[in-house]
Amino acid sequence: MNFTFKKALNYLGFCLCLVSTFFVVKYIQKYISDIDYSQFGALEIAAGLCLIVTYGACNLILAVVWKHVLSYLEVKISSYESAKIYGRSQLIKYVPGNILHLTGRQAMGMSIGLPSVRVAKSIVLALGLSAFAGCFYVLLVLPLRWSFVPEFLSIIGFAIAIAGTSFLIKKILGSALTRAFLWQTLFLVLTGLNFVIVLKIVTSQSPVSLASFHLCGAYTVAWLVGLVTPGAPAGAGVRELVLMFLLGDYYPESQLLASVLLTRLITIGGDLVFFLAFVFIKQRDWNALTKVKKATQPHDRSKAALKEALKETDESRIH
Repeated sequence: MNFTFKKALNYLGFCLCLVSTFFVVKYIQKYISDIDYSQFGALEIAAGLCLIVTYGACNLILAVVWKHVLSYLEVKISSYESAKIYGRSQLIKYVPGNILHLTGRQAMGMSIGLPSVRVAKSIVLALGLSAFAGCFYVLLVLPLRWSFVPEFLSIIGFAIAIAGTSFLIKKILGSALTRAFLWQTLFLVLTGLNFVIVLKIVTSQSPVSLASFHLCGAYTVAWLVGLVTPGAPAGAGVRELVLMFLLGDYYPESQLLASVLLTRLITIGGDLVFFLAFVFIKQRDWNALTKVKKATQPHDRSKAALKEALKETDESRIH
């Protein structure tokens, strides 16, 4: 790739990240001003901060999904590069238009030498895969709108649908895309549970119940509608309206709105944490961390291996 063109792509990615930071700060200020914090104590605030960090870590799953999609298209990329590109481009989704984060991911991928056409295909395929995985959560929402649908039946149907689809994808398209589909499904489950925890805190209900599966489904369906809505940055506004429609008969409007706003604040904060993490984490730090992980796994517990990995970690911090 031409050096000047590569440099231009790097500048484009940097500018998009800079613009997105402005909009992220703007959204954070908006949601903070809309929430009444008088009902929350130190424990609830600490739980919220933990959820922000947890959601930020969950973004690693999306990087893994993209890595497997690229693998399906016969494009090799390291775990570090996929996480760095995803982390830096993910924040751009808050720029109005709901498409610039995809442009940023394309530019950043090309800047490290990935083939442009296959990167574009991977972005479209990953986006389609996320929407496809989200469609299955409609099964979990059915009892919320139609009481004659048994709750346990919708959960069993969801599990069977995911298992059956995974089997078909593996048989027809291969294991790489199957892994991408399963990782994407896991990400949606975890983000849905994020909303469930916030809702439980706001409504002061008991932690886990059968209804939690359906609340998770409602959040994912709302996310899906926001994803496919043109012009809505990160589904802003759309997600909230869908959740109001699905859950308005079960919770007071004030509590539901507070939960939606808090979850939105947590997801924005998590995306910002993930972005900042890969602004500061360099390749040598990532390598040192992965070496420590490998050295502490059951099949490799030798003191020498662990000592060497920890030594490299300390050296990377010093430099």
